[in-house]
Amino acid sequence: MMNSYKKIVFILGFLASIVILYFVYTYFITNKSNEIAITIKVKGIQSKIAYLSLIQGGKKTIVDTTEIDGENIRFQFQKPLPIGLYRVIIDEGNYIDLIFDNKTVKMKTDINDLVSEMNVIKSEENKQYYEYLKFSQVKNLKIFDIVAKAKELQADTIKNTLKIDSLKKEIDLVILEKNKFITELTSKNTNTIASRIMKSYILPDFEAFKNKNPTTTYKNKNEYLGDHFFDYINFNDTILLNTDVFYNACNNYIRNFISADGNGYKKAIDMVLFKSGVNTKVNNYFLNLFVETFEESSWEDVFTYLVENYYLQSYCESDDPKAKDLKDKTEAIKKLSIGNKAPEIELKNENNKSVSLYSLNSNLILLFFWKSSCEYCEESIPKLKKLYNSYKNNGFEIIAISIDTIQTTWKDAIKKNDLKWLNVSDFKGYKSEVSKDYYVWRTPTFYLLDNYKIIISKPISVEQIEGKLEKIFGQINIDKNTK
Repeated sequence: MMNSYKKIVFILGFLASIVILYFVYTYFITNKSNEIAITIKVKGIQSKIAYLSLIQGGKKTIVDTTEIDGENIRFQFQKPLPIGLYRVIIDEGNYIDLIFDNKTVKMKTDINDLVSEMNVIKSEENKQYYEYLKFSQVKNLKIFDIVAKAKELQADTIKNTLKIDSLKKEIDLVILEKNKFITELTSKNTNTIASRIMKSYILPDFEAFKNKNPTTTYKNKNEYLGDHFFDYINFNDTILLNTDVFYNACNNYIRNFISADGNGYKKAIDMVLFKSGVNTKVNNYFLNLFVETFEESSWEDVFTYLVENYYLQSYCESDDPKAKDLKDKTEAIKKLSIGNKAPEIELKNENNKSVSLYSLNSNLILLFFWKSSCEYCEESIPKLKKLYNSYKNNGFEIIAISIDTIQTTWKDAIKKNDLKWLNVSDFKGYKSEVSKDYYVWRTPTFYLLDNYKIIISKPISVEQIEGKLEKIFGQINIDKNTK
């Protein structure tokens, strides 16, 4: 009886082990089949680590890291990643771009020419994408060669006008070849991510437009592209947010097809935000991109225009802290417009004595916001000292407001540079009320005030300050001699 019982226990235990092994095996197989991988074999690779980053406009966010096994790079995932354009960073200067749609990607290439040697073994998206990249690489090299020739001829533009015009036509022909190639390639697979990316690279053809519209008022290609540059970009496609398409297109448009001034930048903002208005996510991307671009730039009127006409129309101050911050900044900028009175500055000097801007009786005052660790400030100081020594007897004064947060560092810098003008600080850095009042976000920052403390100039360099001083004090001397 006892032996029979032992046999039953043994059999039950054996069966239980089989059941457990079955479930373990099933679990392993199921998860293995769900595993998605990016595998790239790179001949001649020397690096030990590779990084996978998601491209989102100008930003690249690392999503995974792997050790390189010989010549093999492998990333594997059990959870889906955002669909879009990714970059495998091998080392400084070497990377592989690929489209990832949560399907296995298998590729091989050579470190000496990652694009032209690329062989996409598995991934229809990347087969199509690399067909374009290989063609584009050849054509881009041709364009670079033509541009190099044109630059050589520009040494004598008048003599070489016809040759330069001929080279421009060669570039236009290469661009047409690229457009045609993209059109034919994307017509085979219209709905792929690769097609959606490539279509955005098509540059509208001005000559074709003129042939269809002989009475057009556009004088040249650049003027035409100023209005039609984005014709082939689908602003309703949110997948493109996970690529560099929108970012590069916007950058290219601003750099090449609008005037580099306030009106030109405002036109670009109007154009892009109007076109991207078809999709809230895409529109918000461009709105924030423009804010980031112009918030810390010398184009204060453009920043104010952007915030007041777009950002504050889209976001409520009570719900969005950033909206309130941007409104405060625009208000500060407007108060600091040329012709307005400068805000009061009352801070202590290196001897702990209070200095007030409005207590000064000077013909001209330069406000110099600086920091001891700022290289540009260090370069500016010797030039400013020369100007100060040249014009201080004419009633020229400098108040140097330090953005330093450590008192000893500030005092050491004053001593080291032998600064004889008025030096003040509250050691609160950019959080100082004075920094906020004067919208200081970088150093050096300059404001030039007259004897009534009216802002008469906001120079961005010592050279501009020098020119202004020569003009003002030169006029004063002329007036004195006339009398």
